[in-house]
Amino acid sequence: MPLFALGQWRGAMLPKFARLYGHTVHQKIVRWFLARLTGDQGGEPIWISFVQLYIDFQLAWGHPGPLRIQNQWVDIDSRSYLTAESHPFRQRVRWFRQCMKAFFTEAAITVGLEQCRPRSETIQAFMPSASLPWDMRALAEVERWLTDQLTAPCVRSASALCSLPPAARCRGMQV
Repeated sequence: MPLFALGQWRGAMLPKFARLYGHTVHQKIVRWFLARLTGDQGGEPIWISFVQLYIDFQLAWGHPGPLRIQNQWVDIDSRSYLTAESHPFRQRVRWFRQCMKAFFTEAAITVGLEQCRPRSETIQAFMPSASLPWDMRALAEVERWLTDQLTAPCVRSASALCSLPPAARCRGMQV
């Protein structure tokens, strides 16, 4: 059963999160997350995989999210010589999931987390997912991007996701 509660947090600075992941990543995550939530419009939480969330974030910002280099979280904006492509897609998704879980924890946001099939036509495998009242238009754009990138739906081992490139910023997804 999907579970979500925003609680008292409404976008305030999360000092531990910002210190750990960097101020730029903090700002991008907060703006993107609040822009995509539809809870105030009566949206019911649905299961969204962290793969879908990660792609949505990239389409919104054209940013690969935090990278972990030599046991330090690094914002690629401050180190232009780094490339996200040098790290496998699934590793970057794991890092993004870690980042989002730290965000949920410090903001005291209640989010159901589950290994399940997300709301998706292209991802038909059981994936680590979060229950969120998410913008369906944005989710449809993520589906379009996945359909363009994958030769077949993602099933069972999710090996189809291994070689996905970083998603470029999409005009209609900007926040």
